Amino acid sequence: MSIASAAAEMDLGALAGRLRAEFDAGFAAPRGQPPEEGVALLLVVVAGRTWALRLAQLEGFAACADLVALPAQHPACLGLAGFRGRAVPAFSLAMLLGAPVPDAHARWLAVATPGVALVAAGFAGHVRAPRAALREDGANGALLEHAGQSYAVLDLLLLVSPFLTPRGPVRPGVIP
Repeated sequence: MSIASAAAEMDLGALAGRLRAEFDAGFAAPRGQPPEEGVALLLVVVAGRTWALRLAQLEGFAACADLVALPAQHPACLGLAGFRGRAVPAFSLAMLLGAPVPDAHARWLAVATPGVALVAAGFAGHVRAPRAALREDGANGALLEHAGQSYAVLDLLLLVSPFLTPRGPVRPGVIP
């Protein structure tokens, strides 16, 4: 054994001992404070404006690969999107919010809990905000104050309710 390899083994042995001690000390230390309860929100860009979606109202959020266009009675219906192995009706979130046309480069699917996809133009981030940062606004939803910005919090169940029956989503674009 050379002097260099013996020195390397000593260094590794000392390092292993130090790591073992730090690991064991982590279990002996008192637990930290639990994370603050809050509301998890996704920030999406729709019609040039950033909006907040409650994560609790979403089945998922994914990049939109392809939409299959269908004849539809509702102008906001973009067709069907594939999501987790099933076809879900997809609607332009911009048009549901009052824009005359869908976002030109909409590429994100926010799938609301009943299985209806809302298509957004962009993803602006994820926020866990304290409940105190949300101001409920009665029938209009809520307003989020975060990092010096204000975001309208959309009620996704209210937005997709016209497209639901007691058994789930209706045929895409059909107005009940």
